[in-house]
Amino acid sequence: MDIKFENGIPLPERRDKSKYQFLDKMEVGQSFTLPFSASVQQSLRQAFSVRQMKCAFRKQDNNIMRVWRTE
Repeated sequence: MDIKFENGIPLPERRDKSKYQFLDKMEVGQSFTLPFSASVQQSLRQAFSVRQMKCAFRKQDNNIMRVWRTE
């Protein structure tokens, strides 16, 4: 198999396909609710961490969790 190497081809811009992109617009003190799921909670915790933000979670009635941006 012959592979042809090429020079001068620009790298396309990276598209942010994160489903947690909305966190970038969230301000300190704001919150939202979601159905409780330990895996979603862990994913959100990681998404906040990557953005260097802090968050808090509280489980409410009816298996709902509220998520706050704290810093």
